[in-house]
Amino acid sequence: GWSVRCDARGCAVEQVGVGAAKKTLLRIEPLAEKNARIVFERPDLPRTGMLSIFIDGEQITGGPIDAVRDRSASRLVFEPDDITAGLIRKMQDKQHMVLSFPGEDRGVEFMLAGFGAILQSARSKPVPN
Repeated sequence: GWSVRCDARGCAVEQVGVGAAKKTLLRIEPLAEKNARIVFERPDLPRTGMLSIFIDGEQITGGPIDAVRDRSASRLVFEPDDITAGLIRKMQDKQHMVLSFPGEDRGVEFMLAGFGAILQSARSKPVPN
């Protein structure tokens, strides 16, 4: 399920995905009123290929993994834009999100139940000094 983790930069909502060969952490860092930075952390990310995100079986977005993979090769970073705003909006009333990595038969599944409420609680927490 979801958890909220706070540090000097603010609070983020986190969940470890299920069904994958490698541990995959989803972290959502709320920023503007309706947007957020979305980060997936996982060791040894593929360098090339297509990444797809499905919500309740519908493909929401997809594209080359190297466009969102950072230099550490262990993070996919979606900076706040229209795509992330749409993704955050869709996540609030759905059940499952699956991240499909290139070259893997099975995607990583995240449970979306309670996402809207926990995101709101992360937005409203004061930032620790």
